[in-house]
Amino acid sequence: MSDMKYNTGELRDGARRSKQSADSAEEASNKLRGAQVSASPFGDVPIAASFAGALTQAQQDQAKGARSAGQGRDNKAARADAVANAGDDLTASTTQVANQAVVNDIANRM
Repeated sequence: MSDMKYNTGELRDGARRSKQSADSAEEASNKLRGAQVSASPFGDVPIAASFAGALTQAQQDQAKGARSAGQGRDNKAARADAVANAGDDLTASTTQVANQAVVNDIANRM
């Protein structure tokens, strides 16, 4: 009789890696949101302030994107863990049923 199993270890490993990726994305988002852009590095020219403003907006957009990516990876990790748990539960319950069937078969033959 061959065994059919869920590879819950691989699912959990994938969940762990997704969580690590989510943490990295959150860290990137925090760094982007915390960085300041000023006009002074662009010199004493009229467009320096508007250029700094455009960079600040792009920076904030990138921070939002990184945060969103991190949340998506957190969600994937949670789903992978849920599937792994369901697989373990299914394996346990079907093993119990199969074992009981074997016991019943042996008892019936006695």
